[in-house]
Amino acid sequence: LAKSAVAHTRHLLGVGFTQPREPPVWWVAPSPAAVAERSRLERAISQRAQSVRQTWHVPSTFTVSIQPTRPLLLMLELLRDAAGRPGVIIGVFDLSTLLKDFFELILQQPYSVQLLDGTHALYQSPQWQAAPDANALQAIEHDLRLDALHWTLRMQPGFTHTAQTV
Repeated sequence: LAKSAVAHTRHLLGVGFTQPREPPVWWVAPSPAAVAERSRLERAISQRAQSVRQTWHVPSTFTVSIQPTRPLLLMLELLRDAAGRPGVIIGVFDLSTLLKDFFELILQQPYSVQLLDGTHALYQSPQWQAAPDANALQAIEHDLRLDALHWTLRMQPGFTHTAQTV
């Protein structure tokens, strides 16, 4: 099932399982370019999964960059076995292609948007103007929070119908 999910989902890079204080066991391993990158990824997962006890104590959705240009979205889901021992299902997603597909394919509008993680741009549309011209309206910002994710969505609507809608 994991192989099929990864094969048929362009954003899903890997699926696995881990228990507190155990390294991840990959059903389908993500394919970082080097052993050091895989080690950083597994260390980030282990740090989040260490505090799994009776209840879920850690943010289950977070990002990690194993390469500066390749941010990954990790989703951890608590799972208990028949004896009640906690374990965690791991999903590793390619954040760059996920965001590109969302903004460019799903919205299907030439919105001028930027998604920031702090000051780092996770996504920036081709229409984004680094220094808006005098005819453009100021960027509209919205904070997005989900578990450990704290992002800022910025839009530059300009003087179009989009500006009126926003």
